[in-house]
Amino acid sequence: MIGKIAAVLAALLCAAAARAETISARDAVLSYSVDDELIYFTNENIGADAFYSNGVYGAGAKIANIELGIYWGGHAAFSNTVLGAVKVPDGVSAESLYSSHATSTAAVAAGYKQPQAGVDPDIFIYAAFGVAPAATLSAGAVARTINPDGAASSLEVRDVCGVYKYFFSENPQDVINSSWGPISEEPGGYLAAFADGLLCENPLETLVISAGNKIDGQLARPTTFAQSYNAIAVGALGNVPRYDAVADFSVRAPSDFFNPTTGELVENARASIDICAPGVNVFTAVYDASDPSLTEEYSAASGTSFSAPIVAGTAALMVSLSKSLEGNPSFVAAGWSSDARDSRVIKAVLMNSADKPAGWDNGQSLQNGVEFKIEVGGISGAYMTQTYDGIVATSQGLDYNFGAGALNAERALEQYVGMYTSGTADNVWLLDSVDFCASKLYNLGKIDAGRILNLTLVWQALYELAAEAGEDGSYAIEAAALADLSLEIWIRLSEDVFQPVAISDCKYNNVEHLTVTLAGVADYYARVAFFGMAYGELPNETFALAWSVVPEPAKTALLAALLILAAAIRRSAKRRH
Repeated sequence: MIGKIAAVLAALLCAAAARAETISARDAVLSYSVDDELIYFTNENIGADAFYSNGVYGAGAKIANIELGIYWGGHAAFSNTVLGAVKVPDGVSAESLYSSHATSTAAVAAGYKQPQAGVDPDIFIYAAFGVAPAATLSAGAVARTINPDGAASSLEVRDVCGVYKYFFSENPQDVINSSWGPISEEPGGYLAAFADGLLCENPLETLVISAGNKIDGQLARPTTFAQSYNAIAVGALGNVPRYDAVADFSVRAPSDFFNPTTGELVENARASIDICAPGVNVFTAVYDASDPSLTEEYSAASGTSFSAPIVAGTAALMVSLSKSLEGNPSFVAAGWSSDARDSRVIKAVLMNSADKPAGWDNGQSLQNGVEFKIEVGGISGAYMTQTYDGIVATSQGLDYNFGAGALNAERALEQYVGMYTSGTADNVWLLDSVDFCASKLYNLGKIDAGRILNLTLVWQALYELAAEAGEDGSYAIEAAALADLSLEIWIRLSEDVFQPVAISDCKYNNVEHLTVTLAGVADYYARVAFFGMAYGELPNETFALAWSVVPEPAKTALLAALLILAAAIRRSAKRRH
């Protein structure tokens, strides 16, 4: 499939950046295996070279790295990077906020150091570039002062809100990476709601957040910031170089759900990790505050802090490709538009294309007595409930540790442009809306037995921010609403007879996800249903839906359930008789 995509894109796209023509994935951000003392190439590991081989390095995409401090642009890792705006709190000098942590994370996302003449290519500092090396890289700091180790010693809400508001509204970015966040066991924190409000106001911006690490050796839940609904929360993968297990320090487990309109708290109600990416022994740039003349300092680092910019860089590659295709008459005629850069689409595509590592489990199982809500024809807002047996069902949607799985940039590219390049419906995404007390049905086509059907549904939690900041610099939350959508798989048994076979219905989340291995040939349909609210009221909801059909089960994954289609068809046939 990727070969077909490469052939089509090569005919349609110029090289995204002539300055990047000599780079390959083997000049990339690196990782190091302690066990065999070998260096590996993180960009190659995640499949980013599928973009590079098509001339897509991130040109035209804008990334802001917002941290407690800012990256030091004098490091050699940025010697060929297109550096953008720098935003720090009012009255604070940028130089006082140079941070090794921010330097490292920014380099992973979009650093670019061209290969050095006369230097052995086997030495990792021969060349270095992040996942999206041709993107424009900006920096924001939310702290007023930082300690030598990069931790904040002064942090005020007006500075946090001011810096994020700048990069969302005054100087809009395509992707924002944030590898920081206050630790809190309490759901419903202001920072998450503020982030959700910014993303509602600016749907063409994608926010990627590191989920957080152990605290004092104890596993914690995601940071308050990472509990945002509309951002992409990233966990860390370990087991170098395979990166097929959750790193021991990466936060996990379900988060509590907080209803802002009633104050209701539901414990362990939602999976808040969306996706995982490499986060152990990642070689990246280091800023030495004691000797700024050291422009070639690199070190191996571990943490979800380094997983997040890998995902952010991949999102920037998607944006870069999207902007190129948006100007191509063939793709525009086929329906390509700025919808491809909607954060819901970016999130759905990345999650739907993720690999399922061993042990991945989203709680789906074969169940009886599963309820489905069906509209009553011709009566607005009316519906009835029907109960079915033998249904693959989950109220969890995502794995609590992996989210949708491990980032796979190659499959993300296939998912992103597959329907425009292959002429098949095996990889599709769309942006659509559904009215309250209604549903939308999408024909997935006839699918053979033994293939895996992946579906991901993403929508936003609605948070409306006040137009002006208050006295403390924060923006009040003036309204909040969270729709309760369900994602379903149906088969057509005859012209007017449909049978449900699977459902993901998570009452307290804004992501639904199904991964099923098909046991019979049938005409399959995806159904998005909107018959309830977690809180608030909405007349309709806009969502992104992505689906893919892959040939056979992944070798590393034991997928959760088989659809017993033959049995379902026999049961339905008996009822019709």
